[in-house]
Amino acid sequence: MTEKLQSVFLLTDRPIVSLDPDKLREHPLNREIFGDISKEEYNALKKDIEERGIQDPLHVVKLDGVKTIISGHQRAKIARELGIKVPCIIRDDLKDELQIKEYLIKDNLLRRHLTTAQKAEVVLKLAEIEAERARERQEATKLAGKDKNGNPLFKGSVVGQEPPTEDKGKSIEIAVKKAKDQGLAISDKTVKKAKKILEVARDNPEVKKEWEKAKAGKTTVERVYNTAKNVVKKKELEDRLIEPEPLEEITREKKYDIIYACLLYTSDAADELDG
Repeated sequence: MTEKLQSVFLLTDRPIVSLDPDKLREHPLNREIFGDISKEEYNALKKDIEERGIQDPLHVVKLDGVKTIISGHQRAKIARELGIKVPCIIRDDLKDELQIKEYLIKDNLLRRHLTTAQKAEVVLKLAEIEAERARERQEATKLAGKDKNGNPLFKGSVVGQEPPTEDKGKSIEIAVKKAKDQGLAISDKTVKKAKKILEVARDNPEVKKEWEKAKAGKTTVERVYNTAKNVVKKKELEDRLIEPEPLEEITREKKYDIIYACLLYTSDAADELDG
């Protein structure tokens, strides 16, 4: 591969190295959440790189010994087409997988033009990361104060007791705040609606199709949410409409205790009643 001379105008205290893009792997989360940019955006970026080179270095981490891109997937793709190397910053400071995923998401939030549905999916992915972090903190707290056999080290400590966490059940709110800090405007309400839509879409092709349309900007999150609500209501109604058990099937298995009462009617009793 030939290397085209490039000037990189970026202030950074990290060393920039030139790498062959063919030896870099795309992080699967990027494809899962963001995919490719539009054809118009891609062509504009490609033209800019042809004229000025890659101005903004890619960010790369090592995962399972393989250099993996967490920022710059489209630039790497264009570099492969142009036959040029890419300037990269090796992010040795990002060692935790959750930390890497969060960086990838936040970086793309700054670069992409996203629809409301796409924004909601991104925030839900951030919420998953926050929920996982909360579970890790809880587990770490549970393990604290135990010996190697899992027994309490201190009097009064309870093995396996779940510690209280301020952010338990609030992963969406935390994710929305982090997204807003990155300049992404979206409400908790919209993200929660998107979560409900995706839950219904797992088992309903119609809702899934409508959600894809929302991600493409062809419909709104609110409309898809209403569709999902109707699907849920219809299913609940169908579940309630259970055929009643035939009466003969019920009485056949039932046993009843019957008490017979007999009143002896005599002339003396009649006189008492008349009197």
